[in-house]
Amino acid sequence: MTDALHHITRAALPVAIALLTFTLAARAVLWARLDHAPARRIASQHLEPLSTWCLIATGVYTLALGLRGDAQLVAFVIPVVIGIAAVLLRPASEPSRDEPEDQSVAPAPQPAPPVPAGLLWSRHQ
Repeated sequence: MTDALHHITRAALPVAIALLTFTLAARAVLWARLDHAPARRIASQHLEPLSTWCLIATGVYTLALGLRGDAQLVAFVIPVVIGIAAVLLRPASEPSRDEPEDQSVAPAPQPAPPVPAGLLWSRHQ
Protein backbone atom coordinates (compact mmCIF):
# COMPACT_ATOMS: atom_id res chain seq x y z
CA MET A 1 0.00 0.00 0.00
CA THR A 2 2.84 2.38 0.83
CA ASP A 3 4.34 1.74 -2.58
CA ALA A 4 1.06 2.70 -4.30
CA LEU A 5 0.76 5.85 -2.20
CA HIS A 6 4.33 6.75 -3.11
CA HIS A 7 3.42 6.53 -6.82
CA ILE A 8 0.28 8.59 -6.27
CA THR A 9 2.18 11.37 -4.52
CA ARG A 10 4.85 11.39 -7.22
CA ALA A 11 2.20 11.65 -9.95
CA ALA A 12 -0.31 14.02 -8.36
CA LEU A 13 2.03 16.90 -7.54
CA PRO A 14 3.24 17.49 -11.14
CA VAL A 15 -0.37 17.27 -12.34
CA ALA A 16 -1.43 19.86 -9.76
CA ILE A 17 1.43 22.16 -10.78
CA ALA A 18 0.58 21.79 -14.49
CA LEU A 19 -3.10 22.51 -13.83
CA LEU A 20 -2.16 25.55 -11.75
CA THR A 21 0.01 26.77 -14.63
CA PHE A 22 -2.88 26.39 -17.08
CA THR A 23 -5.23 28.13 -14.63
CA LEU A 24 -2.79 31.01 -14.33
CA ALA A 25 -2.52 31.21 -18.14
CA ALA A 26 -6.31 31.33 -18.52
CA ARG A 27 -6.57 34.02 -15.85
CA ALA A 28 -3.76 36.01 -17.52
CA VAL A 29 -5.67 36.00 -20.82
CA LEU A 30 -8.70 37.44 -19.04
CA TRP A 31 -6.66 39.97 -17.06
CA ALA A 32 -4.83 41.14 -20.20
CA ARG A 33 -8.12 41.66 -22.08
CA LEU A 34 -6.66 40.48 -25.34
CA ASP A 35 -8.20 41.57 -28.61
CA HIS A 36 -8.64 37.91 -29.52
CA ALA A 37 -12.26 36.95 -28.78
CA PRO A 38 -11.78 33.16 -29.20
CA ALA A 39 -8.89 33.20 -26.69
CA ARG A 40 -11.00 35.13 -24.16
CA ARG A 41 -13.95 32.77 -24.68
CA ILE A 42 -11.81 29.65 -24.23
CA ALA A 43 -10.08 31.11 -21.18
CA SER A 44 -13.36 32.05 -19.52
CA GLN A 45 -14.89 28.64 -20.26
CA HIS A 46 -11.93 26.68 -18.90
CA LEU A 47 -10.84 28.80 -15.93
CA GLU A 48 -13.21 27.29 -13.37
CA PRO A 49 -12.74 23.63 -14.43
CA LEU A 50 -8.94 24.05 -14.45
CA SER A 51 -8.89 25.50 -10.95
CA THR A 52 -11.29 22.82 -9.72
CA TRP A 53 -9.16 19.99 -11.10
CA CYS A 54 -6.07 21.66 -9.64
CA LEU A 55 -7.73 21.58 -6.22
CA ILE A 56 -8.69 17.93 -6.73
CA ALA A 57 -5.13 16.95 -7.71
CA THR A 58 -3.79 18.87 -4.71
CA GLY A 59 -6.27 17.09 -2.45
CA VAL A 60 -5.25 13.69 -3.83
CA TYR A 61 -1.59 14.54 -3.26
CA THR A 62 -2.23 15.75 0.29
CA LEU A 63 -4.40 12.74 1.16
CA ALA A 64 -1.85 10.26 -0.20
CA LEU A 65 0.95 12.11 1.58
CA GLY A 66 -0.94 11.93 4.86
CA LEU A 67 -1.82 8.26 4.44
CA ARG A 68 1.81 7.38 3.82
CA GLY A 69 2.51 8.43 7.36
CA ASP A 70 6.05 9.63 6.82
CA ALA A 71 5.20 13.22 5.92
CA GLN A 72 6.32 16.13 8.02
CA LEU A 73 4.55 19.44 8.35
CA VAL A 74 6.93 21.06 5.84
CA ALA A 75 5.76 18.63 3.14
CA PHE A 76 2.27 20.14 3.30
CA VAL A 77 3.45 23.68 2.52
CA ILE A 78 3.59 23.16 -1.27
CA PRO A 79 0.07 21.72 -1.63
CA VAL A 80 -1.35 24.43 0.62
CA VAL A 81 0.29 27.15 -1.52
CA ILE A 82 -0.99 25.48 -4.71
CA GLY A 83 -4.49 25.19 -3.25
CA ILE A 84 -4.59 28.82 -2.15
CA ALA A 85 -3.36 29.97 -5.57
CA ALA A 86 -6.01 27.84 -7.33
CA VAL A 87 -8.76 29.33 -5.15
CA LEU A 88 -7.53 32.89 -5.74
CA LEU A 89 -7.45 32.38 -9.52
CA ARG A 90 -11.02 31.08 -9.67
CA PRO A 91 -13.55 33.30 -11.45
CA ALA A 92 -15.68 35.60 -9.34
CA SER A 93 -19.22 34.45 -8.72
CA GLU A 94 -20.61 37.80 -9.86
CA PRO A 95 -19.86 39.45 -13.21
CA SER A 96 -17.03 41.93 -13.03
CA ARG A 97 -17.84 45.62 -13.28
CA ASP A 98 -14.93 46.11 -15.66
CA GLU A 99 -16.24 43.65 -18.21
CA PRO A 100 -19.52 44.34 -19.99
CA GLU A 101 -22.35 41.97 -19.17
CA ASP A 102 -23.62 39.65 -21.86
CA GLN A 103 -26.20 41.78 -23.61
CA SER A 104 -28.39 40.47 -26.35
CA VAL A 105 -27.70 42.10 -29.67
CA ALA A 106 -30.45 44.44 -30.82
CA PRO A 107 -31.69 43.86 -34.35
CA ALA A 108 -30.33 46.21 -36.98
CA PRO A 109 -32.68 49.09 -37.83
CA GLN A 110 -34.71 48.44 -40.95
CA PRO A 111 -34.45 50.93 -43.79
CA ALA A 112 -37.46 53.16 -44.40
CA PRO A 113 -39.88 51.78 -46.98
CA PRO A 114 -39.46 53.28 -50.44
CA VAL A 115 -41.70 56.21 -51.29
CA PRO A 116 -43.86 55.63 -54.36
CA ALA A 117 -42.78 57.76 -57.33
CA GLY A 118 -46.24 59.36 -57.62
CA LEU A 119 -45.93 60.92 -54.17
CA LEU A 120 -42.54 62.40 -54.97
CA TRP A 121 -43.89 63.99 -58.13
CA SER A 122 -46.86 65.56 -56.35
CA ARG A 123 -44.63 67.19 -53.72
CA HIS A 124 -42.55 69.03 -56.28
CA GLN A 125 -45.50 70.65 -57.99
